[in-house]
Amino acid sequence: MIWLHGVSVGESLANLTLAKAILEQYPKQRVLLTSTTKTSQSLLTKATHERLFYDIYPIDLPWKVNAFLDKWQPQFAIFGESELWPIMLGALRKRHIPAALINARLSEKSYKRWKLLGFMIKPMLETFSIILGQSEEEAARYVDLGAENVFTSGNLKFAAEPLSYDNKELSALKKSIANRPVILFASTHDPEERIAIQIHEALKEKHPKLLTIIIPRHPERGPKIREMIGIACAQRSKNEPLTSETEIYLADTLGELGLFYKLCPIAFIGNSLSEKPGGGHNPIEPAHLDCAIVYGPIMHNFKLIDSEMTKEKAVIKAESVEETIETLNTLLNDLVKQKHLIENAKKYAQSKQDVLPDILEKLTPMIDTALHEST
Repeated sequence: MIWLHGVSVGESLANLTLAKAILEQYPKQRVLLTSTTKTSQSLLTKATHERLFYDIYPIDLPWKVNAFLDKWQPQFAIFGESELWPIMLGALRKRHIPAALINARLSEKSYKRWKLLGFMIKPMLETFSIILGQSEEEAARYVDLGAENVFTSGNLKFAAEPLSYDNKELSALKKSIANRPVILFASTHDPEERIAIQIHEALKEKHPKLLTIIIPRHPERGPKIREMIGIACAQRSKNEPLTSETEIYLADTLGELGLFYKLCPIAFIGNSLSEKPGGGHNPIEPAHLDCAIVYGPIMHNFKLIDSEMTKEKAVIKAESVEETIETLNTLLNDLVKQKHLIENAKKYAQSKQDVLPDILEKLTPMIDTALHEST
């Protein structure tokens, strides 16, 4: 069995794409996918295949880790981004289960912290037979921390299939919205919902029929967010109807991000205005679904993508709340600019989709060896 682990939706979608390629390349193998968030769990449990399995990633405690490994007995493990769990990695080394770290990401802050903990990070990195960095900069950080066999392969999230959506729900929402201008605030974190309401109030002066849709990153925060909204609001988790009087539509449901990206021509990506946790969310997802993308200044989790998309005029990066209001107002007024932004984003996303064959080519020798040695 080959095991792929990623934390949340973006990593899970990328891993699902890789898992399908592995299943095709190894017709007698089974693949296990794991994640840690409710949203990704909802998404991955719907991915059906007789050789594809899903489980929740175990808490990093010895008895939990050992029970998990006893249950699934993986022959090769693939971790995504910056998933460095000392108990799990130690257990893999003890059991001689080879592993790879793909889409490897390491911020400057994390790098400096690990640099001070060299005695701890070095054996963890020795777990991996190969590390594939998202960028040359991040690959170099892993090398400096003592990792070996490190390459740059790009971001697997480029190869992920577009987020799915329900066509009937899309048609129903379009009918409810009619010709109203609409802005989406996607994957928001506290206090970004308050900021979204502030932006809505400012834009409403020039766009009185404006509808603002808010999708919190963690839907369970829906009731608390609803309490702070002092204007006409409909809450999707309660099946409240979206009417012409609705000003804020709170889409606090699981697994519907694709639906709202497809619905809304303008999408502001959350976790980019707030310092905690901060770092942004994946802008490739709205790029595939015809959105004009705007985000705030805090995008360090997607540093390379941010830089490249900005250069290609595929996104607009607003440095403040005031600049966000100005940018969104411009896009609402200028449909030509909105269209160009959408086209540039889609073109950029499509140009990067060849990353999967490169990653699979680098992993294949390691997987072949692991499967051979375990038989």
